Amino acid sequence: ALSDRAKIANEAQASYFVSVHYNSAPSKDAHGIEVFYYRSESDLKRTNASKAFAEEVLGQVINMSKAKSRGVKSGNFAVIRETNMPAILVEGGFLT
Repeated sequence: ALSDRAKIANEAQASYFVSVHYNSAPSKDAHGIEVFYYRSESDLKRTNASKAFAEEVLGQVINMSKAKSRGVKSGNFAVIRETNMPAILVEGGFLT
């Protein structure tokens, strides 16, 4: 389960958490890479660290792959919401 992944990372006291996924879309024209972080109102330090981590990872991936950047966005996904450390979810492109 997704919440189990966050629990494993928390129990391991990981420094960072990265979850890698691939998008799908009805349109075959959809393309690009985007990175999500969780915006917590109660833990601004983790929020800021997660956002900075997302920006760095996206920049490096775009630089190396030359893919279209879909940007850094906040999201409410269990794997990044339920972790205690800076966490990101990378959507590495579209399989559609």
